[in-house]
Amino acid sequence: MRPNSFFWQLSVSYITLAILLVFANYSLHLNLIPFLVITGFSFLVLSFYFSRRIKNTFLQLEEVTNKIADGKFNSKLRVENPEELSSFVQSINKMSAQLKSKIENITNQKNELDAVLSCMNDGVIAVDTDIRIMSVNRAAVELLDIGENNIRGKLINEVARNSQLQNMIRNVFEKEEAFQEEVSLRKNSNKTLEVSGTALKNEANKVIGALFVLHDITE
Repeated sequence: MRPNSFFWQLSVSYITLAILLVFANYSLHLNLIPFLVITGFSFLVLSFYFSRRIKNTFLQLEEVTNKIADGKFNSKLRVENPEELSSFVQSINKMSAQLKSKIENITNQKNELDAVLSCMNDGVIAVDTDIRIMSVNRAAVELLDIGENNIRGKLINEVARNSQLQNMIRNVFEKEEAFQEEVSLRKNSNKTLEVSGTALKNEANKVIGALFVLHDITE
């Protein structure tokens, strides 16, 4: 145990307190009332000092973890003492830095993907297992003549009312196979699209959604 560590200091304090209590017990026989008062006061001071330090440490911990939960990953936990908490503090700060790095990487990858999709002439739509739109590029919005910009999170059946497309989406989820079909649009145009669809699976080979690529083959 290091001499400047919290628990070393606490141990010394309790040893000191024990010595004071021994003398206090001896003082009963000597009728030294003032010494008893000093002993009791010393105990109260030590208790207040250490309880306040522990309380401040955990209040700071609560504040930092709340900031991290709000996305403020630059928040750092700083505790001068005790040394026994230093490894815990380092773990919290390391976790915050790693989380910040991972979120930045995910954000950068998403921005890169959005940039690629926005430059494509073919339409791309990704839906989840509830057939809600997770991702869509500008080309898909224009090809399907959706007329809305903010369609993420909406059911694809609500924004693209086409029975052929809906049947194809259903087949992709039911059979978990890749499909390619021609879809005729009759809403506000006479476009014909070649639609390719495939199921999206995670590392456990579980279907988490589907991806569709729309290619305009109108003659």
